[in-house]
Amino acid sequence: MDFFTPRYDPLLVLASLLIATLASFVAMDLARRVRSEEPQVALAWLIGGSLAMGSGIWSMHFIGMMAFTLPIALGYTLGLTVLSWLAAVASAGLALAITRHDALGLPRLAAGALAIGNSTGMFAYHRSTNANYTLTVRTTDGTGSGWAAGDHADWAQLDARRVAETAVNKARLSQKPVAIEPGRYTVILEPQAVGDLVQLIANYADARSADEGRSPFVKQGGGNKVGEKIADERVTLYSDPADPQLLGRPWDFEGMPLGRQVWIENGVLKQLIYSRFWAKKQGKTPTGGPSTLKMAGGTQSVEELIKGTTRGILVTRLWYLREVDPRTILYTGLTRDGTFLIENGAITKSLRNFRFNESPLFLLNNLEALGRAERLAGTEQGGDVVMPSLRARDFNFTSLSEAV
Repeated sequence: MDFFTPRYDPLLVLASLLIATLASFVAMDLARRVRSEEPQVALAWLIGGSLAMGSGIWSMHFIGMMAFTLPIALGYTLGLTVLSWLAAVASAGLALAITRHDALGLPRLAAGALAIGNSTGMFAYHRSTNANYTLTVRTTDGTGSGWAAGDHADWAQLDARRVAETAVNKARLSQKPVAIEPGRYTVILEPQAVGDLVQLIANYADARSADEGRSPFVKQGGGNKVGEKIADERVTLYSDPADPQLLGRPWDFEGMPLGRQVWIENGVLKQLIYSRFWAKKQGKTPTGGPSTLKMAGGTQSVEELIKGTTRGILVTRLWYLREVDPRTILYTGLTRDGTFLIENGAITKSLRNFRFNESPLFLLNNLEALGRAERLAGTEQGGDVVMPSLRARDFNFTSLSEAV
């Protein structure tokens, strides 16, 4: 068998290396110039810099490709070659525009489509858009950290300024935290923290696990708890891909269509999740695996929940959640990015972070008040999730954490 033997022109390889080095120095210099306080000057440098830096990047790659030869004719398509140059210039312009900001969060824009199918004729397709912005702000003394986020299917509805102001204010308020004794406290969880805990319920709502005695929803003496009260009567938890706040994928990854499904209504467990296999075996209708989750909220803001609290702890969000007891959905985890002491209806101190041991089922049975529900920008599990803020009693903080 014959093989083509490639060759490289060392002079062209050296030329591409020199151009890459020059482009790097140009990039560092332009990053300073585009930050000019005079808008017209900054714009001129941005346009000129995009052309210069983008052309340098493109030239480095193009000359590098020219250095490679084979014993057959190679050619280039003019249209694609020009398009590759435009892409390099546009990328350079975006990079230079980003350097004009003193600080950046994690903005994400996405538009995409997802399809699945099989040889038996099943086919499902879904298009979606998403704008997501998360921001963590640390204070210069290293003692304060604040976090905020926004997420929406419509970019125009994402309030980046509000996200930034919230994160900055939390960082300032959380400076120089003090320690208080761990224990059971009245807690106000912001929606993100509620989502991290409550979303865990869906992981344990499998009907087969309950029927086989391996679930928090096993009934004493046999069977499952469907129809029984498992939470405060103000708790309603459901999935609905058509809900305006959710707008999730309307099918699961087995191709099952998904509509509105109520899991908990007024504190009563209404149904569990049935796979195709277990539904057929039990003579039930398969539910499909939900792609969204929403807990109905109230009308109060977080500020109003704080005003109604004599003494408690405000938690911005949770992280590093790990299972302790699957039979009760008991998890351990840590608070982060803004934990505060509430006294007589006002925030009085920044607190050191805590480790906690808590179950969403315990939490939802100790409910005192519900705040407004809002779309979350990313729980530990991800997905399209809407949760309210809430106030609950006897939240179990077990120890202090050194983390900021």
